Amino acid sequence: LQNIIKSQQLLISSLNDENAKILQKFSAELSLKEKESVVKEPKSEVLKVSHEKEKIDFNEIDKQHDALVNKDEVASDESLHISEVRQDIPDEKKEAAHKKIDQIQTAIVQQMKLLPSSSVWCSGRNKFERICKFRNLCYNPKHQQWIFAKTLASVYEGVPVDRFKESFLSLGTVEDHPYFNFNFVEINPFDPDFQDLRVRYETLPHYLFLRLHPRNIMHNMHDDIIPMYHHLKHWVGKGQLNRSPFDLNGHRMLMMDHFGRTDSSRPFDYLSNHAMLLLRNLEKDRNIITCFRDAVAGNSKLTTWYQYGFATPQGPIKDKYVNGLHIREVASWIIRRVGLPLSKDEQPEYDLIDDNLKSNTVEISPSNLLENDKSLDPENTDLIVIFSRKKNRLIMNELELAKHLTKEFGYETQFVRNEDLSFEEQIKVLRRARVVVGMHGSILVMAMFCKRGTVLVEMFPFAVPGDNYTPYKTMAQLPGMGLIYKTWENKWENASFTHPNNTKQTGGLAHLSKEMQVKINSTHTVPTHICCADPYWLYRIYQDTEVNLQEITQVIKSGIAESREFKSKHLSSRKAIQKYILSLMEISAKIDDNAQTPKELRNRLSPQVVVKVPANLRLGTALSYLGPLYPPPVGTIKCLGGSRRKPGDLWIEWERPWNHANVDLYRVFILKGRKEYFVDPNGTQVNTTEVLSGKYDWDNQPELLSPAVSMTLSGFKPGELVGFYIRPVSGEIRGETKKYECKV
Repeated sequence: LQNIIKSQQLLISSLNDENAKILQKFSAELSLKEKESVVKEPKSEVLKVSHEKEKIDFNEIDKQHDALVNKDEVASDESLHISEVRQDIPDEKKEAAHKKIDQIQTAIVQQMKLLPSSSVWCSGRNKFERICKFRNLCYNPKHQQWIFAKTLASVYEGVPVDRFKESFLSLGTVEDHPYFNFNFVEINPFDPDFQDLRVRYETLPHYLFLRLHPRNIMHNMHDDIIPMYHHLKHWVGKGQLNRSPFDLNGHRMLMMDHFGRTDSSRPFDYLSNHAMLLLRNLEKDRNIITCFRDAVAGNSKLTTWYQYGFATPQGPIKDKYVNGLHIREVASWIIRRVGLPLSKDEQPEYDLIDDNLKSNTVEISPSNLLENDKSLDPENTDLIVIFSRKKNRLIMNELELAKHLTKEFGYETQFVRNEDLSFEEQIKVLRRARVVVGMHGSILVMAMFCKRGTVLVEMFPFAVPGDNYTPYKTMAQLPGMGLIYKTWENKWENASFTHPNNTKQTGGLAHLSKEMQVKINSTHTVPTHICCADPYWLYRIYQDTEVNLQEITQVIKSGIAESREFKSKHLSSRKAIQKYILSLMEISAKIDDNAQTPKELRNRLSPQVVVKVPANLRLGTALSYLGPLYPPPVGTIKCLGGSRRKPGDLWIEWERPWNHANVDLYRVFILKGRKEYFVDPNGTQVNTTEVLSGKYDWDNQPELLSPAVSMTLSGFKPGELVGFYIRPVSGEIRGETKKYECKV
């Protein structure tokens, strides 16, 4: 803080009197705030939070922010508390050192004879995946258009010719939503109408994206913050692997929406040491064009796991594998910047196959011994956290619930409310959480900051089926997240409190006909629906609920038991992966001179690998810990012969993919007649119609018996040359084909 004040004092001497007064004001405020801690440690008192969060007037913040930006001087935002991380101090010893002034310095407005020539480089197959880097992209506030100064020196790379047909690119991570469409207009900078313009030329790289729901922490984290972290890691940090994935001082975020700062905007401050710029800041003076020397438009789609039901009912994004470790990486980065230590399994250098796995045996305690074994709990967790709401979807008996849970489980209970605790304070509390309980709502995404093994219990009001609304269940169950997810649904209508006189946006029914009101009120399961104004959904989701204490107790008990069992089996699960790989090297010769099938013949001709997968841990379960492996082509293909082979039959055999990818089926395609067959990993033929119609049971897989697969094909003429392809299939993933031919 003192260094910042000194630098400001030096700057003041070179500025005019008006701007000097502005900076002196903030210097004085910094000196005053220097005496108090920005991030307060909340006391863990049972049943209450003892302190109140300072109320922030975001409208006033926006006014101050806008005024400073438009004066082209050092802008300041009273709501910023960025923690500065010194690289020479171990992270676990750092305390959160927050500041109350940002370091934005906007460019001076100048008269430009000609706008600089623009260029653009894009990657991505379609508008949703496309990310574009611009050189000299400008914004014209008079027409509210982005302009591209096209000259002979301009570069167009990866830009579709028909970019106005369905928009150029998407500035958000929500697919197929027109709100996120972005495009630009070409101009000729030599046209007299575009010469001698007042221009603010920004040399600091800016990253352009659009928020969907700025007042919702789930949308901010899932749609914007987590993706943008990985976006910046790629563009700014170039994918470097260390504790600081990208420098915080060399870029700024530009919000392309017209919202200001909200009570959920705090996490955005962790993306840059410069306060975010708002599109409306560029529109204050309609006669000033703002040009960005370097701008990147779009956001990463790597980590989004949920779609909100704009085209189909909401649910996990189909056919997309999201790695929970990518979510954990963002959480760990923020946790360290807040000044909190990471547990062992959250450390970046944590070895997934650690020394414990290298031992010969791993003991697993019986389930009845795990129930009260707190040594298996996440380290330093001593709270049950209740996410409490003040406006709607209330827990009517939350005080009684808190007392009951403290008595039942022996943990202190603390409420966490957005209105009471800051973003950092919530993280501090959640790091101590053994169990987190809350009604369905956006704040549940904050469980991403909990330690592995924490139990997350999501509660749903009466008539709201939890299986249809799963953003937090999906997050908790991502591979590598390590959260134990449980759900509780209120089945008692008399414990539900509806609000038919609310506005229609908050579940009211007064705008509907009497007949429709009766129908909705008598419907005890909300039908599946599209976002976002379904009256059945709104009526039920805005109910208040009296939680059944006995039911929720049993749900939490089962979650804690599962958590401890997970911890106990954790090393054993990883050990099983090693055992599987080692078992491929266990050779036992099995010879049978009377072979009557290609499988028996193979046993006679070559040794067999005996795969011994533990009965309680299928191969697919073990490998899912690592994530799916894309199967390469099958190994060596052989044409087999034998005295028992019938005329016209073809015996073929192939080795499994060398990387041990989990293959569900093999597709064998015969070129002549264009016939296809599917066989399981042991060579048993599967009904082709079931596979193609989607009725095949992918989960019902047999244990592997050998390192090779064989099958019999019939209906050929002796001496015929048969060509075919073999392709490994793993769920929705289709591996690479391999071609071969055999003579019958």
